[in-house]
Amino acid sequence: SKNAVAYEIAKYGVGKFPKNVGLNRLALYNATATEKYDEAVSYGDVLLNKLDSVTVQERDLRTFALALNKVGRSDEAVANYQKILTLDGVDEDVKCNLNREIADCYKSAANYTKAAEAYSKYLKAKGSPSASDYDGYASIFQTQALDSLTTPEDKAAAIANADKVYADMCGNSAFDAFKQNLLYKRVKLTYIADPESKEWKAVPFFEELIGITASKAEKTKTDNAILKEAYNYMMVYALKGADDLAKSKEYAELLLQLDPENATAKQIQGLK
Repeated sequence: SKNAVAYEIAKYGVGKFPKNVGLNRLALYNATATEKYDEAVSYGDVLLNKLDSVTVQERDLRTFALALNKVGRSDEAVANYQKILTLDGVDEDVKCNLNREIADCYKSAANYTKAAEAYSKYLKAKGSPSASDYDGYASIFQTQALDSLTTPEDKAAAIANADKVYADMCGNSAFDAFKQNLLYKRVKLTYIADPESKEWKAVPFFEELIGITASKAEKTKTDNAILKEAYNYMMVYALKGADDLAKSKEYAELLLQLDPENATAKQIQGLK
């Protein structure tokens, strides 16, 4: 790749002229671009901490921060992102996006509280966040919930926080186009909270998903996969959770139309 070639040239140049600002800068940029993060950190350290008369640029700090985060030095990465705010002429978009990058650093260091704080600053500064922006916020809580070191209390709170993000989006008509996806994300959160489906937490979401998806005239592979999962869940829930064999058979019939060889559905159809 161009970056790999540029990196080899810069590396050779730094070997000859170790205090050259431009060569160390190129080595930092191209080592990062080629995912040689340990080497990038070395060049960044020289460029930003050991050379005189360097006019520090926003890209220097951003690239160094990215490389630091990739090698697990997230606190130092955050410190370098924050230094960008001290530079002259940093525009508001850059300041806004920095909070998201700082949140990523904290998230990768499993500091979920600080990650959520930084990300909420990003959302406020953004003004009109996109569905993807909100999904990024929910993913902090979802990652926390899936982290084996998270306490049961914190796990429950994290799931509730992630679900609140998706619930708020479901209630906002601006995100109507994403409704199916949002409901399915809420289903996935119930699987984390209740992996053995003892509490049947996904029932209201699957009911709404069936309402949205079954009525589509043209169904995609994704639609059919969601319907299969929804009918299967509701079929078992009706039988075991609600003790309603007739309803369970209705769902079994719907499931067999999509998956004619489904053994559980056939079994339920044969129950008296």
